[in-house]
Order: sequence, then C-alpha cells, then structure tokens
Amino acid sequence: MRVVGTYCRARQEDLAPGAEYWPVDMADRGAVRSFLADLAPGLKRPVLVYTPGISPNNLAHKFEDAEWDRALEINLTGAFLACKGLLPRMREIGYGRIVLISSILARQGVPGTVAYSATKAGLGAMARVIAAENARKGITANTLALGYHDIGIIKAVPEPFLRE
Repeated sequence: MRVVGTYCRARQEDLAPGAEYWPVDMADRGAVRSFLADLAPGLKRPVLVYTPGISPNNLAHKFEDAEWDRALEINLTGAFLACKGLLPRMREIGYGRIVLISSILARQGVPGTVAYSATKAGLGAMARVIAAENARKGITANTLALGYHDIGIIKAVPEPFLRE
C-alpha cells in the first residue's frame, strides 16, 4: 500500500513516518490539478481522505471577505478539486473511496464559526452527490464529522472555551 499526502504548513515532525509527502496548497487550483494529474494514473486502489481545514473565527457580520474566501478555498473548493482530480481514475478502474473530514460544527450553531461550519456542512452535500453519481462505478463517498480532539485547529482554542 502506498500512502501519499500533501501539506502546506505542517511541521515535518507532525507528518506520518513512511508516507510520501508533497507541499501542495489546496487553494491553488493549478497546483492541485498538476499534482493529481501526475499521481492518479499510478493509483491501483485510490482512497482520498481530505483533511485540510482552516477556521477563521469571527461573528458573521464582522467577517472579512478574504477570510471567508480563504475558508471556502481550503475547506470546500480544495476538497472538490481533489475529488475531481481522482474521480476519473476511480471510475476507470471501478474502485474508489472518498472520505471528507467534516466536523460536528457542520450541525451545531457555534458563534464565531460561520465560515468553518458552512464549509464543513458543504462537504456533506458534496459527498452525497458524488456518492449518488458514482456508486455504480464502485466508488463510495462519505464525510466523517469529528468532534473536538487535541490536534489541528483545536490547539488554538483557549482552554476555558473548551471547558464550556
């Protein structure tokens, strides 16, 4: 089994040992297309687990356009581009697994998380459509809506807020 990953700003010590990694900004459409065009043809049983996510926090009426756009680019458009880049190969070989990492915030109204929550909810809709379009080709698509855990974005949340 070959494990391939991308990273943008991850520290090397946070990356899984033994996996192959390439720095790809998932908001850069050209970089994502190029990376997947090179990678996809060699995949024998492709599995996509899309984990990137950013969470700019602000009340909805105070959100800056650039914050909103960046969250959409990374959390939702990046996931779409990854799926779009791998689906032709998956359909060609009649096999594929897509898991889009969502969040419990896709279903909860937590103040200050409008962009993150909206994008993570969008992943659910995207997975349902992709699953419906590709089930007959041996491809599944799902989201995994995680709760709070001590890695990634949650590390930036102050402890008092987590206790609440």
